[in-house]
Amino acid sequence: MKKIITIATILISTLTLTLSTSAFAKLKVDTLVDTTTSWDGGSFAYGKGNAKIVVKKIVTDTDKGFKAFHCHITPLVAYVVKGQLEVVKKSGATRVFKAGEVVVEVMNQWHAGKFSKGTELIVFYANSEKYPLNVYAKDSQAHLCK
Repeated sequence: MKKIITIATILISTLTLTLSTSAFAKLKVDTLVDTTTSWDGGSFAYGKGNAKIVVKKIVTDTDKGFKAFHCHITPLVAYVVKGQLEVVKKSGATRVFKAGEVVVEVMNQWHAGKFSKGTELIVFYANSEKYPLNVYAKDSQAHLCK
């Protein structure tokens, strides 16, 4: 009886491994971004304190004007699901991101975004419990932004 159970266990394990392997073989993996710099060539770093990951889905219902100037003091990456996002830095440097593109956002730099109506983003913040996701001119961390 032990031999039958052992053989059955081996067969089930082999079948499970085969099914698992064939399931993984059917995955299509595309690297959307693999970088050490933001979209403008700037560097980024992680904040101090306990790590905090935040993921947000942002959908715009307007295409009027730019969002207020702000900065990020921890890394932020966004995937443009649909629509487009125009990012402009205070220096005047501008970049437009369209559906299917990834935005590796600038850090510690004042910038604003303008969305086309119906733009949808999935935003990943690699943050710290210590820092806000966005910093505005009136905030106590504003001195970290240039």
